[in-house]
Amino acid sequence: MKVAAFCGAASFIISCTNDLDVVKSLNVDESQATQTGKHITTLYSEGGKIKVKMISPVLQRFENAEDPKTIFPQGLEIFFYDQNNKVSSSLICNYAIYYEVQKLWEARNNVIGKNTKGETLNTERLFWNEKTRRIYSNDYTTVKSVDGSVYRGNKFESDDHFENYTLSGFSGNINIKNE
Repeated sequence: MKVAAFCGAASFIISCTNDLDVVKSLNVDESQATQTGKHITTLYSEGGKIKVKMISPVLQRFENAEDPKTIFPQGLEIFFYDQNNKVSSSLICNYAIYYEVQKLWEARNNVIGKNTKGETLNTERLFWNEKTRRIYSNDYTTVKSVDGSVYRGNKFESDDHFENYTLSGFSGNINIKNE
């Protein structure tokens, strides 16, 4: 009975409207998420070895938006693994957006990154451009080294492994060992 009612309603819509109106009526509001997930864990592997693990409490994908994107409104944790399947670096933030067309990640609010050297980055906003393989921030950024040295700057740029970086508008405290 439900199938017959649906078919009758569908034939009424098709017979009473032109094609343009039918397409409009099928469009989803671009402000509505087309996919939502909770307690998401994503693994990326190559050759049977885990390369990246991504964890988020909530994921919302907006495929119908003018600029399609995936939002992580309750934060994101990303762990990068070395050849021995040990965590080599990580990034944690309280909010993130992935802009699908630009292939651009934006991490916001209490962004903390750690690299293979054990250095820790803190900022409020950080971008990773997949195309250029660069990480950057135009916000105040602090980098703390393993020896306790602290570097601060108003602009940060790095390779995508957060190993070779520059800070502009630099200030900081550098620990020097006396021998």
